[in-house]
Amino acid sequence: MMLEQPKEKVSILLVDDQQRNLDVLRAILGGMDYHLVEAMSGHGALNCLRDEEFAVVLLDVMMPDMDGFECAKLIRSNRNYTHTPIIFVSAVADDMDFVYKGYNSGAVDYIVKPLNPAVLKAKVAIFADLFRTKKILVDQLQEARALCRKLELEIEYGHQEKEALLDMVRNFAASFEARLKANETATGLGLSRGDVFKAERLD
Repeated sequence: MMLEQPKEKVSILLVDDQQRNLDVLRAILGGMDYHLVEAMSGHGALNCLRDEEFAVVLLDVMMPDMDGFECAKLIRSNRNYTHTPIIFVSAVADDMDFVYKGYNSGAVDYIVKPLNPAVLKAKVAIFADLFRTKKILVDQLQEARALCRKLELEIEYGHQEKEALLDMVRNFAASFEARLKANETATGLGLSRGDVFKAERLD
């Protein structure tokens, strides 16, 4: 059974302190089925994450006040979005220590400027699809839990009805047993069945 993709757009967070870089990202991803949100600082990115759930964060490394490494660590330290994928975007391509630092701070991928549109689209599409699938599975899990709870209540209600029916049967059996014993006693005393029922009515 194949999972159906939801119609709503997934959100992508673009973080860069230079508007021209944000414009480049938007130009590449703008034609796709995404809701693009921009932040021009690490603090701005954290504020966006508090308000919305993102499929992936495209995070510039070199920013004033709070660089991308520090921002990524803060994102990872918050349990509400610790699993949000982060892709670092940087002009530094040949410094392996720099790249390692990016991965060590919580990034799942690293792309360099100038950006290759096809590569960027492919990488973002992977995380967008994973996000959509996750949302579907979460919704299905919630539906399954609700159904289980409904069945539990129905079983509990059915059990209560069954117990009430059993009580009624037990009472009938006890009444019948009492009459039978009365009949046996009457038989031993030489009383007729009519006398037994007259005695029961008098009781």
